[in-house]
Amino acid sequence: MSGYEAEVIPGISSALAAPLLGGIPLTMRGVADRFLVTTGHGKRDLRPQLPDYAPTCTFVFLMAVSRLDEVMVSGC
Repeated sequence: MSGYEAEVIPGISSALAAPLLGGIPLTMRGVADRFLVTTGHGKRDLRPQLPDYAPTCTFVFLMAVSRLDEVMVSGC
């Protein structure tokens, strides 16, 4: 395994908890002023439609490991 022990906390999304446990701030003054949570697999398993690149936005992709190269091409 990865060395992490999972803990289920009702009401806390993995989109927020995973970066927290990894020490990754989703927003940081002077670096990122917002974050976007999206899936890695859109309708009919296509790449999700992403907004234009914003240098101060942190993108959080759920279920996207198999699509990492594709979502990175979007400039995120």
